[in-house]
Amino acid sequence: MHWVKCDLLAYVRDQLPAGVNKVHLSNLPDWFGAEEFEQLLCELAGKLQPQSRLVWRYLHVNQQLPAQLPRPVHVDDELGSRLREKDRFPFYTIVPAQIA
Repeated sequence: MHWVKCDLLAYVRDQLPAGVNKVHLSNLPDWFGAEEFEQLLCELAGKLQPQSRLVWRYLHVNQQLPAQLPRPVHVDDELGSRLREKDRFPFYTIVPAQIA
């Protein structure tokens, strides 16, 4: 892991290393607007290889998957519920997803 200070959308679009297959988006849905979060998911779905995993959390804003994505992204609500039961911060909803 290494830290990079830059615009997240630009980084994913222009600099995301090819070997990345797991991305944790923390609670970005609470901070990004719907359009910005949709852009980010579209970029990730287009850049990451099939079977790559994504996870994000939210406290206030449940952003929906965009209708049009470069590759299908499947959210596993059941896994999210199981993870939330074990989480130290159970007030956040956990959204695990996988690129098809």
